[in-house]
Amino acid sequence: MKPRHCTADARAFSGGWCESPFTFILQDFAPRVATDWNARGHANFTPQRRDEFERFQCVGLRAVKSPFIAIIDDDEALCASLVDLMRSGGYLAEPFVSAETFLASRYLFKLDCIIADVHMPGMGGLDLLRKLREQGIMTPVILITALPDKQLDDDAVSAGAVCLLRKPFETSSLLDCVARSLL
Repeated sequence: MKPRHCTADARAFSGGWCESPFTFILQDFAPRVATDWNARGHANFTPQRRDEFERFQCVGLRAVKSPFIAIIDDDEALCASLVDLMRSGGYLAEPFVSAETFLASRYLFKLDCIIADVHMPGMGGLDLLRKLREQGIMTPVILITALPDKQLDDDAVSAGAVCLLRKPFETSSLLDCVARSLL
């Protein structure tokens, strides 16, 4: 993940773009500029641009892209805790209660990693992984499961999963899998 460089000139603070389609600003100005930008109803500040704006953090004059991770699990409590874990690790994370809601979301092509439960009502994580690969979406997928099925290991590897973790798992194991998937 290479940081992008930009100049902190008037263009960046007035809504102009520098070096890429993303707006880069200094970290201490971010809250004020985002508020001003919303209040002015700037023409370039569409929901898509807002998503792009939120995916970047500025450090000095360098903007660093924060990896965006989807958490898909029918257990809402686990899903929320995994989202909190990812956010505490510096990642952006979005929860989904089913594979179907994830597939219907606007984030499908914007993700850097997907964490999905293998067994969910409707489409499970393994089926989701296969469907993504059929559509040509090569986003890394980490599968989690509570079942001790040995055949699942082979199925996950053959489908292209980065990791298969069995519940309960150590948070450090999940964070290691996420870090490896982002390389």
